[in-house]
Amino acid sequence: MNRFFWLQTQLQRLPSSPKRIIELGCYDGRSLDFLPAQPDYYLGLDAGWEGGLAIGQKKFADARHIDLRLCQKPGDIPDCPPFDVGICMETMEHMNYDLAESYLRRLRAMIRGYLFVTVPREHGLIFPFKYAMKHFFFTPDDATFSWRDIWLLTFGQTAKVQRKEHKGFDERVLIKIISRHFRIEAVTGIFPPHVPRALSFAVGIVARSDT
Repeated sequence: MNRFFWLQTQLQRLPSSPKRIIELGCYDGRSLDFLPAQPDYYLGLDAGWEGGLAIGQKKFADARHIDLRLCQKPGDIPDCPPFDVGICMETMEHMNYDLAESYLRRLRAMIRGYLFVTVPREHGLIFPFKYAMKHFFFTPDDATFSWRDIWLLTFGQTAKVQRKEHKGFDERVLIKIISRHFRIEAVTGIFPPHVPRALSFAVGIVARSDT
């Protein structure tokens, strides 16, 4: 839940509550519960994994200002008037970098304000601990990790590990991609709170359009 609290804090810092919001990877629209005020229009886009989109569509069926749609490629994003805020939480780590850039290029054309992105950190000194926690206490990832992969990721050598969604994902590469389309204003650790980014399990990226 820390990413939602992080988003809430970022939105509260804006001069005014956003009137138009677009979210990529909205799942069931849970972000709406953390907005400082309900927007005039919210467009939630999701690939429909694990049934979240259907749950959200049913939940908000009578809310005229909330529009949840299936989106499986950048071309599925409908043409709309500009949005004040874009949100993308725990989504881009599932994409290859070229696809992520295609989505970001599309979002750049639609956002006249801020973009808030959260992604996990899948490398560094926290990686062996994170991997062990997932392996022993949660459902394992589809990707398999060799001892070599674990070693390389612990020392940040993500380029030498074959990507498969989370596996080999490097938020540093994503930040460079985002910077080609938005101006990066801040990158901070999200969880655990109040620790350096290098020791965080996830990071939050605040970016802004140039127009």
